[in-house]
Amino acid sequence: MTQKNINKKATLFLSAVFVCMSVAYAQTTVTEEVQNEQAISNKSQNNGEPHRIFVYYGIGYANNIYDRINNLFIHRNYSLSSAIEAKYAYFFTPKWGISLGAGLSYYVAKGTLNIEGIIPHYADPDFDLDNQGRYYDLHYKANDLTEKQQIWALEVPLQAHFEHFFNHKYGIFASLGAKGYFPVISARSVFSKGELTTAGYESFTNTWYTDAPHFGKQNTGATPAKVSLRWTVDAIADFGGTLRLSPACDLYLGVYGSYGFMDVLPKTASKKDFISPEHNRLFAVNSLLSSNFFNEYNKYVNDNNLAWKTVDEKWKRWQVGLKVGIHIKPCNIDNKPNKGKNLRKAQKDFYDKLPESISNAGKTVIIRDTIHIVHVYNTVPDNYKTDTELNQLEKDNISALIDIFSNSKILFDLDSDIPKIDNINFIAEAAKVLQKESSLSLIIEGYTCDLGTEKHNRELANRRAVAIRNLFIQHGVSPLQIQVAAYISSDFQNNLNIKDKNREEHRAVIFKILKAK
Repeated sequence: MTQKNINKKATLFLSAVFVCMSVAYAQTTVTEEVQNEQAISNKSQNNGEPHRIFVYYGIGYANNIYDRINNLFIHRNYSLSSAIEAKYAYFFTPKWGISLGAGLSYYVAKGTLNIEGIIPHYADPDFDLDNQGRYYDLHYKANDLTEKQQIWALEVPLQAHFEHFFNHKYGIFASLGAKGYFPVISARSVFSKGELTTAGYESFTNTWYTDAPHFGKQNTGATPAKVSLRWTVDAIADFGGTLRLSPACDLYLGVYGSYGFMDVLPKTASKKDFISPEHNRLFAVNSLLSSNFFNEYNKYVNDNNLAWKTVDEKWKRWQVGLKVGIHIKPCNIDNKPNKGKNLRKAQKDFYDKLPESISNAGKTVIIRDTIHIVHVYNTVPDNYKTDTELNQLEKDNISALIDIFSNSKILFDLDSDIPKIDNINFIAEAAKVLQKESSLSLIIEGYTCDLGTEKHNRELANRRAVAIRNLFIQHGVSPLQIQVAAYISSDFQNNLNIKDKNREEHRAVIFKILKAK
């Protein structure tokens, strides 16, 4: 591959990254500026957070250069890859997003070499001491010579993502895209164990040289050999399941795969012989990646008319494996983690003591939380029929309202403030009671389920309550007789007033009856 082609592909890859990030920025601007119903619905279903941070660790099986030759000559002991990645993702909709990241991968393979070859016209100064231009052909054979390859690389993945939760806790997650694979510094090979047998043959005199220590069997040492590799582009995909640990964090476990479309080759223009011409010393043994062994091997096969298959040193990376990670929604992380918890605990303690406070105070009790949403306690107790402060007509009208509200239900679709009323006539019936009994009033409480951010759900719960309040006003009830309150799933009142665990039942409006003092 020419440098021109490499630069062209690099330009295309970087251009794709730029276009995707530009689209993400444009979508962010539109989402922030256009507050329509669909945009709000998307944010609610997506836990209100389009921005994500993904952190992964993956480990799997991979191919390598040892696959190029029949196992008779090179036996692959193992070939593994692992990587750690961090990505920023933007979700345009609750289910679809795009990410750009960076990672560091480690590629390790181990093979046992039982190979042989010839380096013709080997220039050995120790052999041609009188400078007569004498050469010999160097024959070598590796017996169970163990080589371990190590490659470190930077990765730049660009992916599209799909996410779907079947319920609040479990979901699926899939990704598809490409990544740039950039080997850093050099690939390193280490030799350990095994032996190398060498001999010299001089055709002029038809003589074999096997005398030690120049020739013969020699044990290997841990001799590193380094080489720089070319970068490549991989297609990548992964699929798995997600487990919601908290509103701000999901656990991911899945499988992944990748395939490199460009050949992985050393950058070195002129490769060294498998045994470099340096007095046949063992430290001059080079790795398969950094040497021209495959060329030598093919020449040896052709020159000797062997039935062995010739090989190409080019190879394409592919790998499959397991991946584990976490998906973080940074904007859902409270800067003061105990703030919400302390507020809910304070509310619970307050409500535990509230009946006694009402009894002592004899009036409506109102509290406010940190963003000024009104919470009202029900001032009409279950024993209202024995309340001496209520006259009989008021008791009868309260009973009528209780019967009307007990036989009616108002629910809402996800992220909607349009009511689904099973008995549309009940509002008109309740309105008649309130019109003739001006001393009674209602608190209309809007509720939300646990999907969505706190701020969004507060506003949604309030909109639901206001929507029902408007219906009462349209039926002639005085606005002074209708108050509203809003509760989200983390409020103590939510589970106190709606016992049903189904999420749909918490997208509701319920009523409290007040007696004006």
